[in-house]
Amino acid sequence: MRHPPAFRSCLACDLARPRRYGQASAESPDGAAMKPDDLRLKIAYAAPGFALAAAGVPLYIYLPQFYSDVVGIPVGTVGLILLAARLFDAFTDPVLGIVSDRIRAPFWRRKGLILLGMPVVACGILMLLNPIAGATTAWLLVGLLVTFAGWTLATIPYESLAPDLADRYDDRTSLVGWRDGAIVLGLLIAAALPPAIARFSHQPTVAPSTMTWTALIICAFLAGSLLIFLPNVPAPTPRMTERRIRVGRRLKLLLRIRAFRVLTASFLINAIGSNLPAALMLYYVQYVLESDLAPILVLAYLLSGVLALPWWTALARRTEKHRAFQWAMIVHSGAFAATLFCGPGDILIFAALTMLSGTASAAVIALPSAMQSDVIDQHRLAAGQDDAGLLISLWAIGRKLTAAVGIGVALPLLQVAGYQPGVAQEPRVIAVLKLLYIGIPVVTGLTAAALMSRYPLDRAAHSHIRSQFDTASNTFSTTLPLNESTNSIPEGTPHA
Repeated sequence: MRHPPAFRSCLACDLARPRRYGQASAESPDGAAMKPDDLRLKIAYAAPGFALAAAGVPLYIYLPQFYSDVVGIPVGTVGLILLAARLFDAFTDPVLGIVSDRIRAPFWRRKGLILLGMPVVACGILMLLNPIAGATTAWLLVGLLVTFAGWTLATIPYESLAPDLADRYDDRTSLVGWRDGAIVLGLLIAAALPPAIARFSHQPTVAPSTMTWTALIICAFLAGSLLIFLPNVPAPTPRMTERRIRVGRRLKLLLRIRAFRVLTASFLINAIGSNLPAALMLYYVQYVLESDLAPILVLAYLLSGVLALPWWTALARRTEKHRAFQWAMIVHSGAFAATLFCGPGDILIFAALTMLSGTASAAVIALPSAMQSDVIDQHRLAAGQDDAGLLISLWAIGRKLTAAVGIGVALPLLQVAGYQPGVAQEPRVIAVLKLLYIGIPVVTGLTAAALMSRYPLDRAAHSHIRSQFDTASNTFSTTLPLNESTNSIPEGTPHA
């Protein structure tokens, strides 16, 4: 059988010799994979994403200023502690990913780990946002380690569920769109909590009482999401191969896949810059624009993303996921670049540009996540076993390390430039803020969009990957023998 060029390009180096394939399948109550219109499953699967995202907002938006301006820890020290905690957290991801892949009990393989992880996240959030009197750097570090440990325990298996719940290219875009739409909604609501609580209690946004109530509400979100998720999302049934490949061999196979290399490079480069605005938004609006409307601007940014996500999902269905991602990055970075010309008194112009940039924010999160599931399929076919947890953990390492490096460098740079809490800043501090808040994110965003031009795993290529699974059976849960005739590649086809 002659495959189309896109399929040959991305699979030539992976299907050159026979392998056995073992797939973890997720079965709905009627024994079938997710149906495109299974709304209950989409909502239930999205619920933990909403709660975990809500738990992350205080850490990235309010925590730095809370601990630097209220608790009294120098801003540079806060940045270094965040960096140290994230570095520790990143190295736990592959361990959890491998363990999750090897668990054979259907419930504990993914759902059970999520059930264990989310209460740990709740304990960490309570520590961080309700610190004891006289809290020191040690309290901040321990709270971050507890929170990130629970986060890893919950998010790695949670994200690994997506490839098992939806098989088809566009169904995955829909499922992950619901999940990441819920994530952005969680960000939106959690970002609104401190300003709303502060207004009701007549306290500052980062006052201790405001942070405590925020922590309690987020804990309620975490508990409620589990009540929705656990009874309505099926547990994947693992169908393992008799012999497992060593981790080193699996990574070597993974690096031969061009789609993985391109997606990962684009994903990491964009992550370097995308984490900076979240950490610096409050500082930028207060000291560059001389406004106290930062919480409202955060809400406008996130709300724009939620409302525009269905349009980006539709564009991905009409074209390709990676093409829609490129356009989203161009819109996001272009609007962000224009904010460089805003200064004191330009808050309305800045708000309009922030909302324009925000229209692409959810797409920048959701579309790469959907592409990750397709790359996981390609690796499954090449390696002959299910390594979704391992791959998700590798992407999580990159995301966390780039976020840690970005924040761990940005906040100390502010301190070196001469940042002083609560007073007008020197011109050099304003210049550093503009570089970190606008300059670096724009450059990394456009670079990520350009790299995606080389992404080969489009709809046609993924359809042919799926056809390899379906050769022996109409289900996705079969141990499928892959032989030379099934995986034949025309002579002269270049390697990916």
